[in-house]
Amino acid sequence: MEELFIKVCIAGQDKLRRVMERLNRQEGQTAVEYGLIVGFVALAVVAAFTLLGGRVRDAINAVADAINVKPQ
Repeated sequence: MEELFIKVCIAGQDKLRRVMERLNRQEGQTAVEYGLIVGFVALAVVAAFTLLGGRVRDAINAVADAINVKPQ
């Protein structure tokens, strides 16, 4: 009877170890984390251009006008 109990315990520990190894894998988690980071950066860029669009356009136009100085 003790041998059966020991075998069941060992089998349970082995299954638990395999489950823990699957949970500790980082490949899928890393991809999801990078996806979230890219999404947040894209959202920040869109928000910045929406809020600062006019100012950015004016600054770019000022630089373009300064570069296109007409010769005398």
